[in-house]
Amino acid sequence: MNIPEEINRAVQFHIKGQLDEAAALYKKVLSIQPNNPDALNLLGVVCFQVDDLESSEELINKAIEENPSNHNFHNNLGNTLRNSGKVAQAELSYRRALELDPQNSEAHANLAIVLRDLRKPDLAIASCQKAIELNPKIPQPYNTLGNLYCEQMAWEKAEVVYKKALEIQPFPEAFNNLGNVLKDLGKLDDAVFSYQNAVSLNPNYAEAFNNLGNVLKLLNQLEEAKEAYDRAVEIWPEFSEAHYNLGILFKESEHWAAAEKEYRLAAELDPSNHSAKHMLSALSRESVEAAPLEYIEGLFDRFAPTFDEELVNKLSYGTPDLLKELIREEIQGELKYQNVVDLGCGTGLSGKAIRCLSQNLMGIDASKKMLAVAGKKSVYDKLWQGELCEALSANKETFDLFFAADVFVYIGNLESIFNKVREHARKGALFVFSTESHPGDEDFDLRVTGRFAHSRNYVKKVAQKTGFMIKQAKSADIRKDKGKWIKGDLFVLKAKSA
Repeated sequence: MNIPEEINRAVQFHIKGQLDEAAALYKKVLSIQPNNPDALNLLGVVCFQVDDLESSEELINKAIEENPSNHNFHNNLGNTLRNSGKVAQAELSYRRALELDPQNSEAHANLAIVLRDLRKPDLAIASCQKAIELNPKIPQPYNTLGNLYCEQMAWEKAEVVYKKALEIQPFPEAFNNLGNVLKDLGKLDDAVFSYQNAVSLNPNYAEAFNNLGNVLKLLNQLEEAKEAYDRAVEIWPEFSEAHYNLGILFKESEHWAAAEKEYRLAAELDPSNHSAKHMLSALSRESVEAAPLEYIEGLFDRFAPTFDEELVNKLSYGTPDLLKELIREEIQGELKYQNVVDLGCGTGLSGKAIRCLSQNLMGIDASKKMLAVAGKKSVYDKLWQGELCEALSANKETFDLFFAADVFVYIGNLESIFNKVREHARKGALFVFSTESHPGDEDFDLRVTGRFAHSRNYVKKVAQKTGFMIKQAKSADIRKDKGKWIKGDLFVLKAKSA
């Protein structure tokens, strides 16, 4: 047997995607030369391609034992280790490949992926840029660079590099990623087109169908959104997020039984889906004390691109201005508060309302994407992402005005947040906020919307217990839901002297 010719014949099958034929020839070579490094490596690559990662790692390691100076072997081993979840070991393999061949653009691109997984974004970006410098015609580093920019919420930069990847080679993942960026930039029609390209190239791309459904829902194309979600769960019946999204659609159209079924499926398929569990609690009217942070973060991340338009234009939301007027009634002249915190600041609607009352204004929110939108408005002196009580504790600052518009609808038991506000309140500080009105005997009620309503007596009781006096309490129409006004209460509390 002519070993080089046989390996070359196997490689031709390999290039054409005829993996069984290629593997058979590699094995034939190894039956004669068990330590042939090229056959070991290439058979390892076939095993990688058919997801037999254990065999792939074993074979490529043997190839490296025979020829430790071959940079391609180390790069291939890195791929196998990365897909096996051994990212730290994969990083070492890629770095060894680059020691042997510093101009290997593929190894630089692969190294960027594991550096991203290892949460080393600056190094990952540098590796992407090096890969592109060495070979600007490979799409992978552009796609990885786009992912890294997205994590930094630099969506304009991400849009540019995803489009560059697609110029080189249209592939489904890049179209899906571009769709996500376009959605976050508020370019919803363009996002739909990008997702449609993704699923046309890969009709079994469940994640892209789910993302398409999300944007169609934002565009109020509800039937089309349902079709996209249905297709996602048809492809991947265990897709928890798509079931959850179907639950949202059914809930909003008041198909309660169907909504409960989808939420339950979502929670069973993914026990970490706290959003689905929260909505199950809401539909069953369970007694819970707060919405999970994951639910709040996910809800507002989803709506960040269209939040202002949705709230102001469609839901007639004007609570920040109503609360501001109550503050003006408490002060004389044009007093400005020295240190103000906007709790649950969202995209900055509240900040715009109270900026004129604030010398220093800080915003806190659970949603990174809402904060990214708020940051572009140049309203706040400081923004902080996280749960409200934890964020206040982490900052260790004190404030003379606390503002919370449409925030406590996600917190049932208010005692913890009231205590934390009192802990960070300066002498005579004001605490101004809104609630949805609960006319029942209970302190608070979790409604089928997933939002909490509070009785006025409960708010007064918690205020007294935590060291506040109520200066004002007024009823108001706080926003619309399905064309009808939601009744709320507006409060101005003042911190009592110690």
